[in-house]
Amino acid sequence: MDWGESNILAVALGTKVFLWNANSREIELLSEVSEINDYPGSVSWSKDAKTIAVGYNSSRIILYDAESLKPVRSLNGHRGKVGSIAWNGHILTSGSRDRAIINHDVRARNSVVCRVKAHEGEVCGLKWSRTGNILASGGNDNLLYLWDSCKMSSMNNLYRFDDHCAAVKALAWCPYNYNVLASGGGSSDCSIKMWDMQKGACIRSTDTKAQAS
Repeated sequence: MDWGESNILAVALGTKVFLWNANSREIELLSEVSEINDYPGSVSWSKDAKTIAVGYNSSRIILYDAESLKPVRSLNGHRGKVGSIAWNGHILTSGSRDRAIINHDVRARNSVVCRVKAHEGEVCGLKWSRTGNILASGGNDNLLYLWDSCKMSSMNNLYRFDDHCAAVKALAWCPYNYNVLASGGGSSDCSIKMWDMQKGACIRSTDTKAQAS
């Protein structure tokens, strides 16, 4: 699920994606797939709340117009389920079961501008920093990577953290200290870790007694 700037919550559930308007309490159906194995695996609002991106199990990404609720574009490039997507301006970043991270420029006809394959398992978490210059990626390989937006194509990461002992799906940047990132581990890890980007180190770890997803 993802909450847009227009105060509308997008929720992927089963084969459908719903939009819940927090002001009117109305619910609209954005999309529904006919194939039960082609379910939506990720959903994300653009910053301007004009576009909703939905990643599917079939490896495709569909962009929907938030006003007309119609599909406007399909993005390709992956070979597996798209389980994580994140916007950074006109760049839509997607992570897949094929272990790749792709940056799509949604303005360009050939949208793929960068492809990174560093994770050894499915990319299940993506989050751009609020300044838009650092991307955090988490995988089923229990690894957390930090990427400089200007150097991703060179495959050189800023940091590679292996402190988690389960999949890293939950990621969140601090809204008031842009150098602090939180990451959550799966059921074999059960921790939330805080990272200082200036120090390149874990500054706190909290036992949650359950997976952080």
